[in-house]
Amino acid sequence: VNPRTLVGYDWDNTLPDQPRLYLHWQIADGYVTEVKDGATAVALPPTFGPWGIPIKDELRNKKDEFYVPLGQGIVWTGESITQSAIPNPQSPFILAQQFHSSHPVLRDLVVSVRLIGYEEDGFQWAWWDLDDSVPAMGAIPTLKWIVGSQVRSPHFVTLSPAAYAGQTIGATVRLYDAFTQRPLPILDERITAQYQWIPLGQTEWMP
Repeated sequence: VNPRTLVGYDWDNTLPDQPRLYLHWQIADGYVTEVKDGATAVALPPTFGPWGIPIKDELRNKKDEFYVPLGQGIVWTGESITQSAIPNPQSPFILAQQFHSSHPVLRDLVVSVRLIGYEEDGFQWAWWDLDDSVPAMGAIPTLKWIVGSQVRSPHFVTLSPAAYAGQTIGATVRLYDAFTQRPLPILDERITAQYQWIPLGQTEWMP
């Protein structure tokens, strides 16, 4: 008898060319999550279909999916900048972020989204635009989140007039405590080894 049952899975492609698969298993006394790094497809144990015929299946990566666990039982599954059409300077556009909670949140958290224009070295910031707000444009504070909450949080950011054709544009997101200003921990060691926020990818802007 198999001591565990696969009840769900999530792919994360936040870091380029570093896919991560989260396998969620139900066991006798609760749930556990197994992490697999670097795979683009994972074979599942055979199951049995009609007339007892074994069925082989596998989980294939979808590169536009994201899944980053955070503190307070929150998971970010938002949107990268590469999925957005960036308009001309001074025209606001939306970077929509998505969050899920596995249990009630006990802190009043703010979502911080930053649009960044990089210097030619690809490292220094030439300019940035910041949008900090209570989730869902103030409509759904985290203190109202319950088990299973799924909250979409649109954030309006604007390209600087200093942007030029071919400039590398990036974006970031993080959550922080509205009272203490402390950032919510990111529970992916690959990300925290490089960043203090969740990177939302980079793209070249073309007018």
